[in-house]
Amino acid sequence: MAKSIGEYEAAEIINSIDVPIQANIINNLYKEIKKPNPDFRIITEETSKDAGLSAAVLKTANSPFFTSGGISSIDRAISVIGLNNYFNVVVSSIYQEAFKAFPNKDILKQFWYHSMLVATIMSSIANKNRNINASDAYLTGLFHDCAIPSFMMKFPDYAEIYILALGYDSSIIDTENTKYKTNHCIAGSLLTKSWQLPDAIVNVINHHHDNDIRVHKNPVERKLAAAHRLAECVSYNYKNTSKCLPGSLKKGRKEIMSDKSSVKSVFGDAIDFEVVFQELNFDKNDLEDLGRDVAGTTGKY
Repeated sequence: MAKSIGEYEAAEIINSIDVPIQANIINNLYKEIKKPNPDFRIITEETSKDAGLSAAVLKTANSPFFTSGGISSIDRAISVIGLNNYFNVVVSSIYQEAFKAFPNKDILKQFWYHSMLVATIMSSIANKNRNINASDAYLTGLFHDCAIPSFMMKFPDYAEIYILALGYDSSIIDTENTKYKTNHCIAGSLLTKSWQLPDAIVNVINHHHDNDIRVHKNPVERKLAAAHRLAECVSYNYKNTSKCLPGSLKKGRKEIMSDKSSVKSVFGDAIDFEVVFQELNFDKNDLEDLGRDVAGTTGKY
């Protein structure tokens, strides 16, 4: 299939930067975990192939959040933390390893914090909506901005605008298209497609700065896009990643859990909440629950 305008440029950016990722491990684990009866033997064998992944899983299982320690085997670790948490740990570890050579550690830390937070919030949303797969939600959140480090390594001036790319403002796409003849959404979709992630995730990433989630005609994609849109907005209106945003976008970041604040007062016109909430079957009480989830999450990364 012929590449559209912007895909050639995005492909050139991606090809010029070495972004290794162990796609085979991710895909093998993803397919196994989604089976009605996953084979723990296969899962354990896949994890044991990589010493770094094994260490990350064992570290998580031995953390105070799960146990008091003493877990030394992968199969025991998986049984303690659960398949979804296990998968998230593995994918996150692979992702961090892929960008370990990124030169600006402060920016990478902020980028990583944002990606992990959006992924975790999306998982929380999925747990409240049975029509959204939690693993798909986590992967979408984790990888939605995956092309940003490549843009920063390719274009020195991208550091001036990257913070806007981490947000939900659609105008960043026009800015990127003007400066680079492509944008991080297209590049991110090409990257995740090359990693053989599910089409729904690839398509949501391709459109994750679109203001209207109804661009997705597939109902599975639309719900995933709605979850992303809400998670993106919640993450940027809470905690420290919002410090670089204009004041109008920061005003409600800690009002998420307030009984007195309306959705409109917290988020303004950033996204079409009527459509998003309808797609997710959410109401204000769900938003407050989500705020509490975020409050319990922000100290982890």
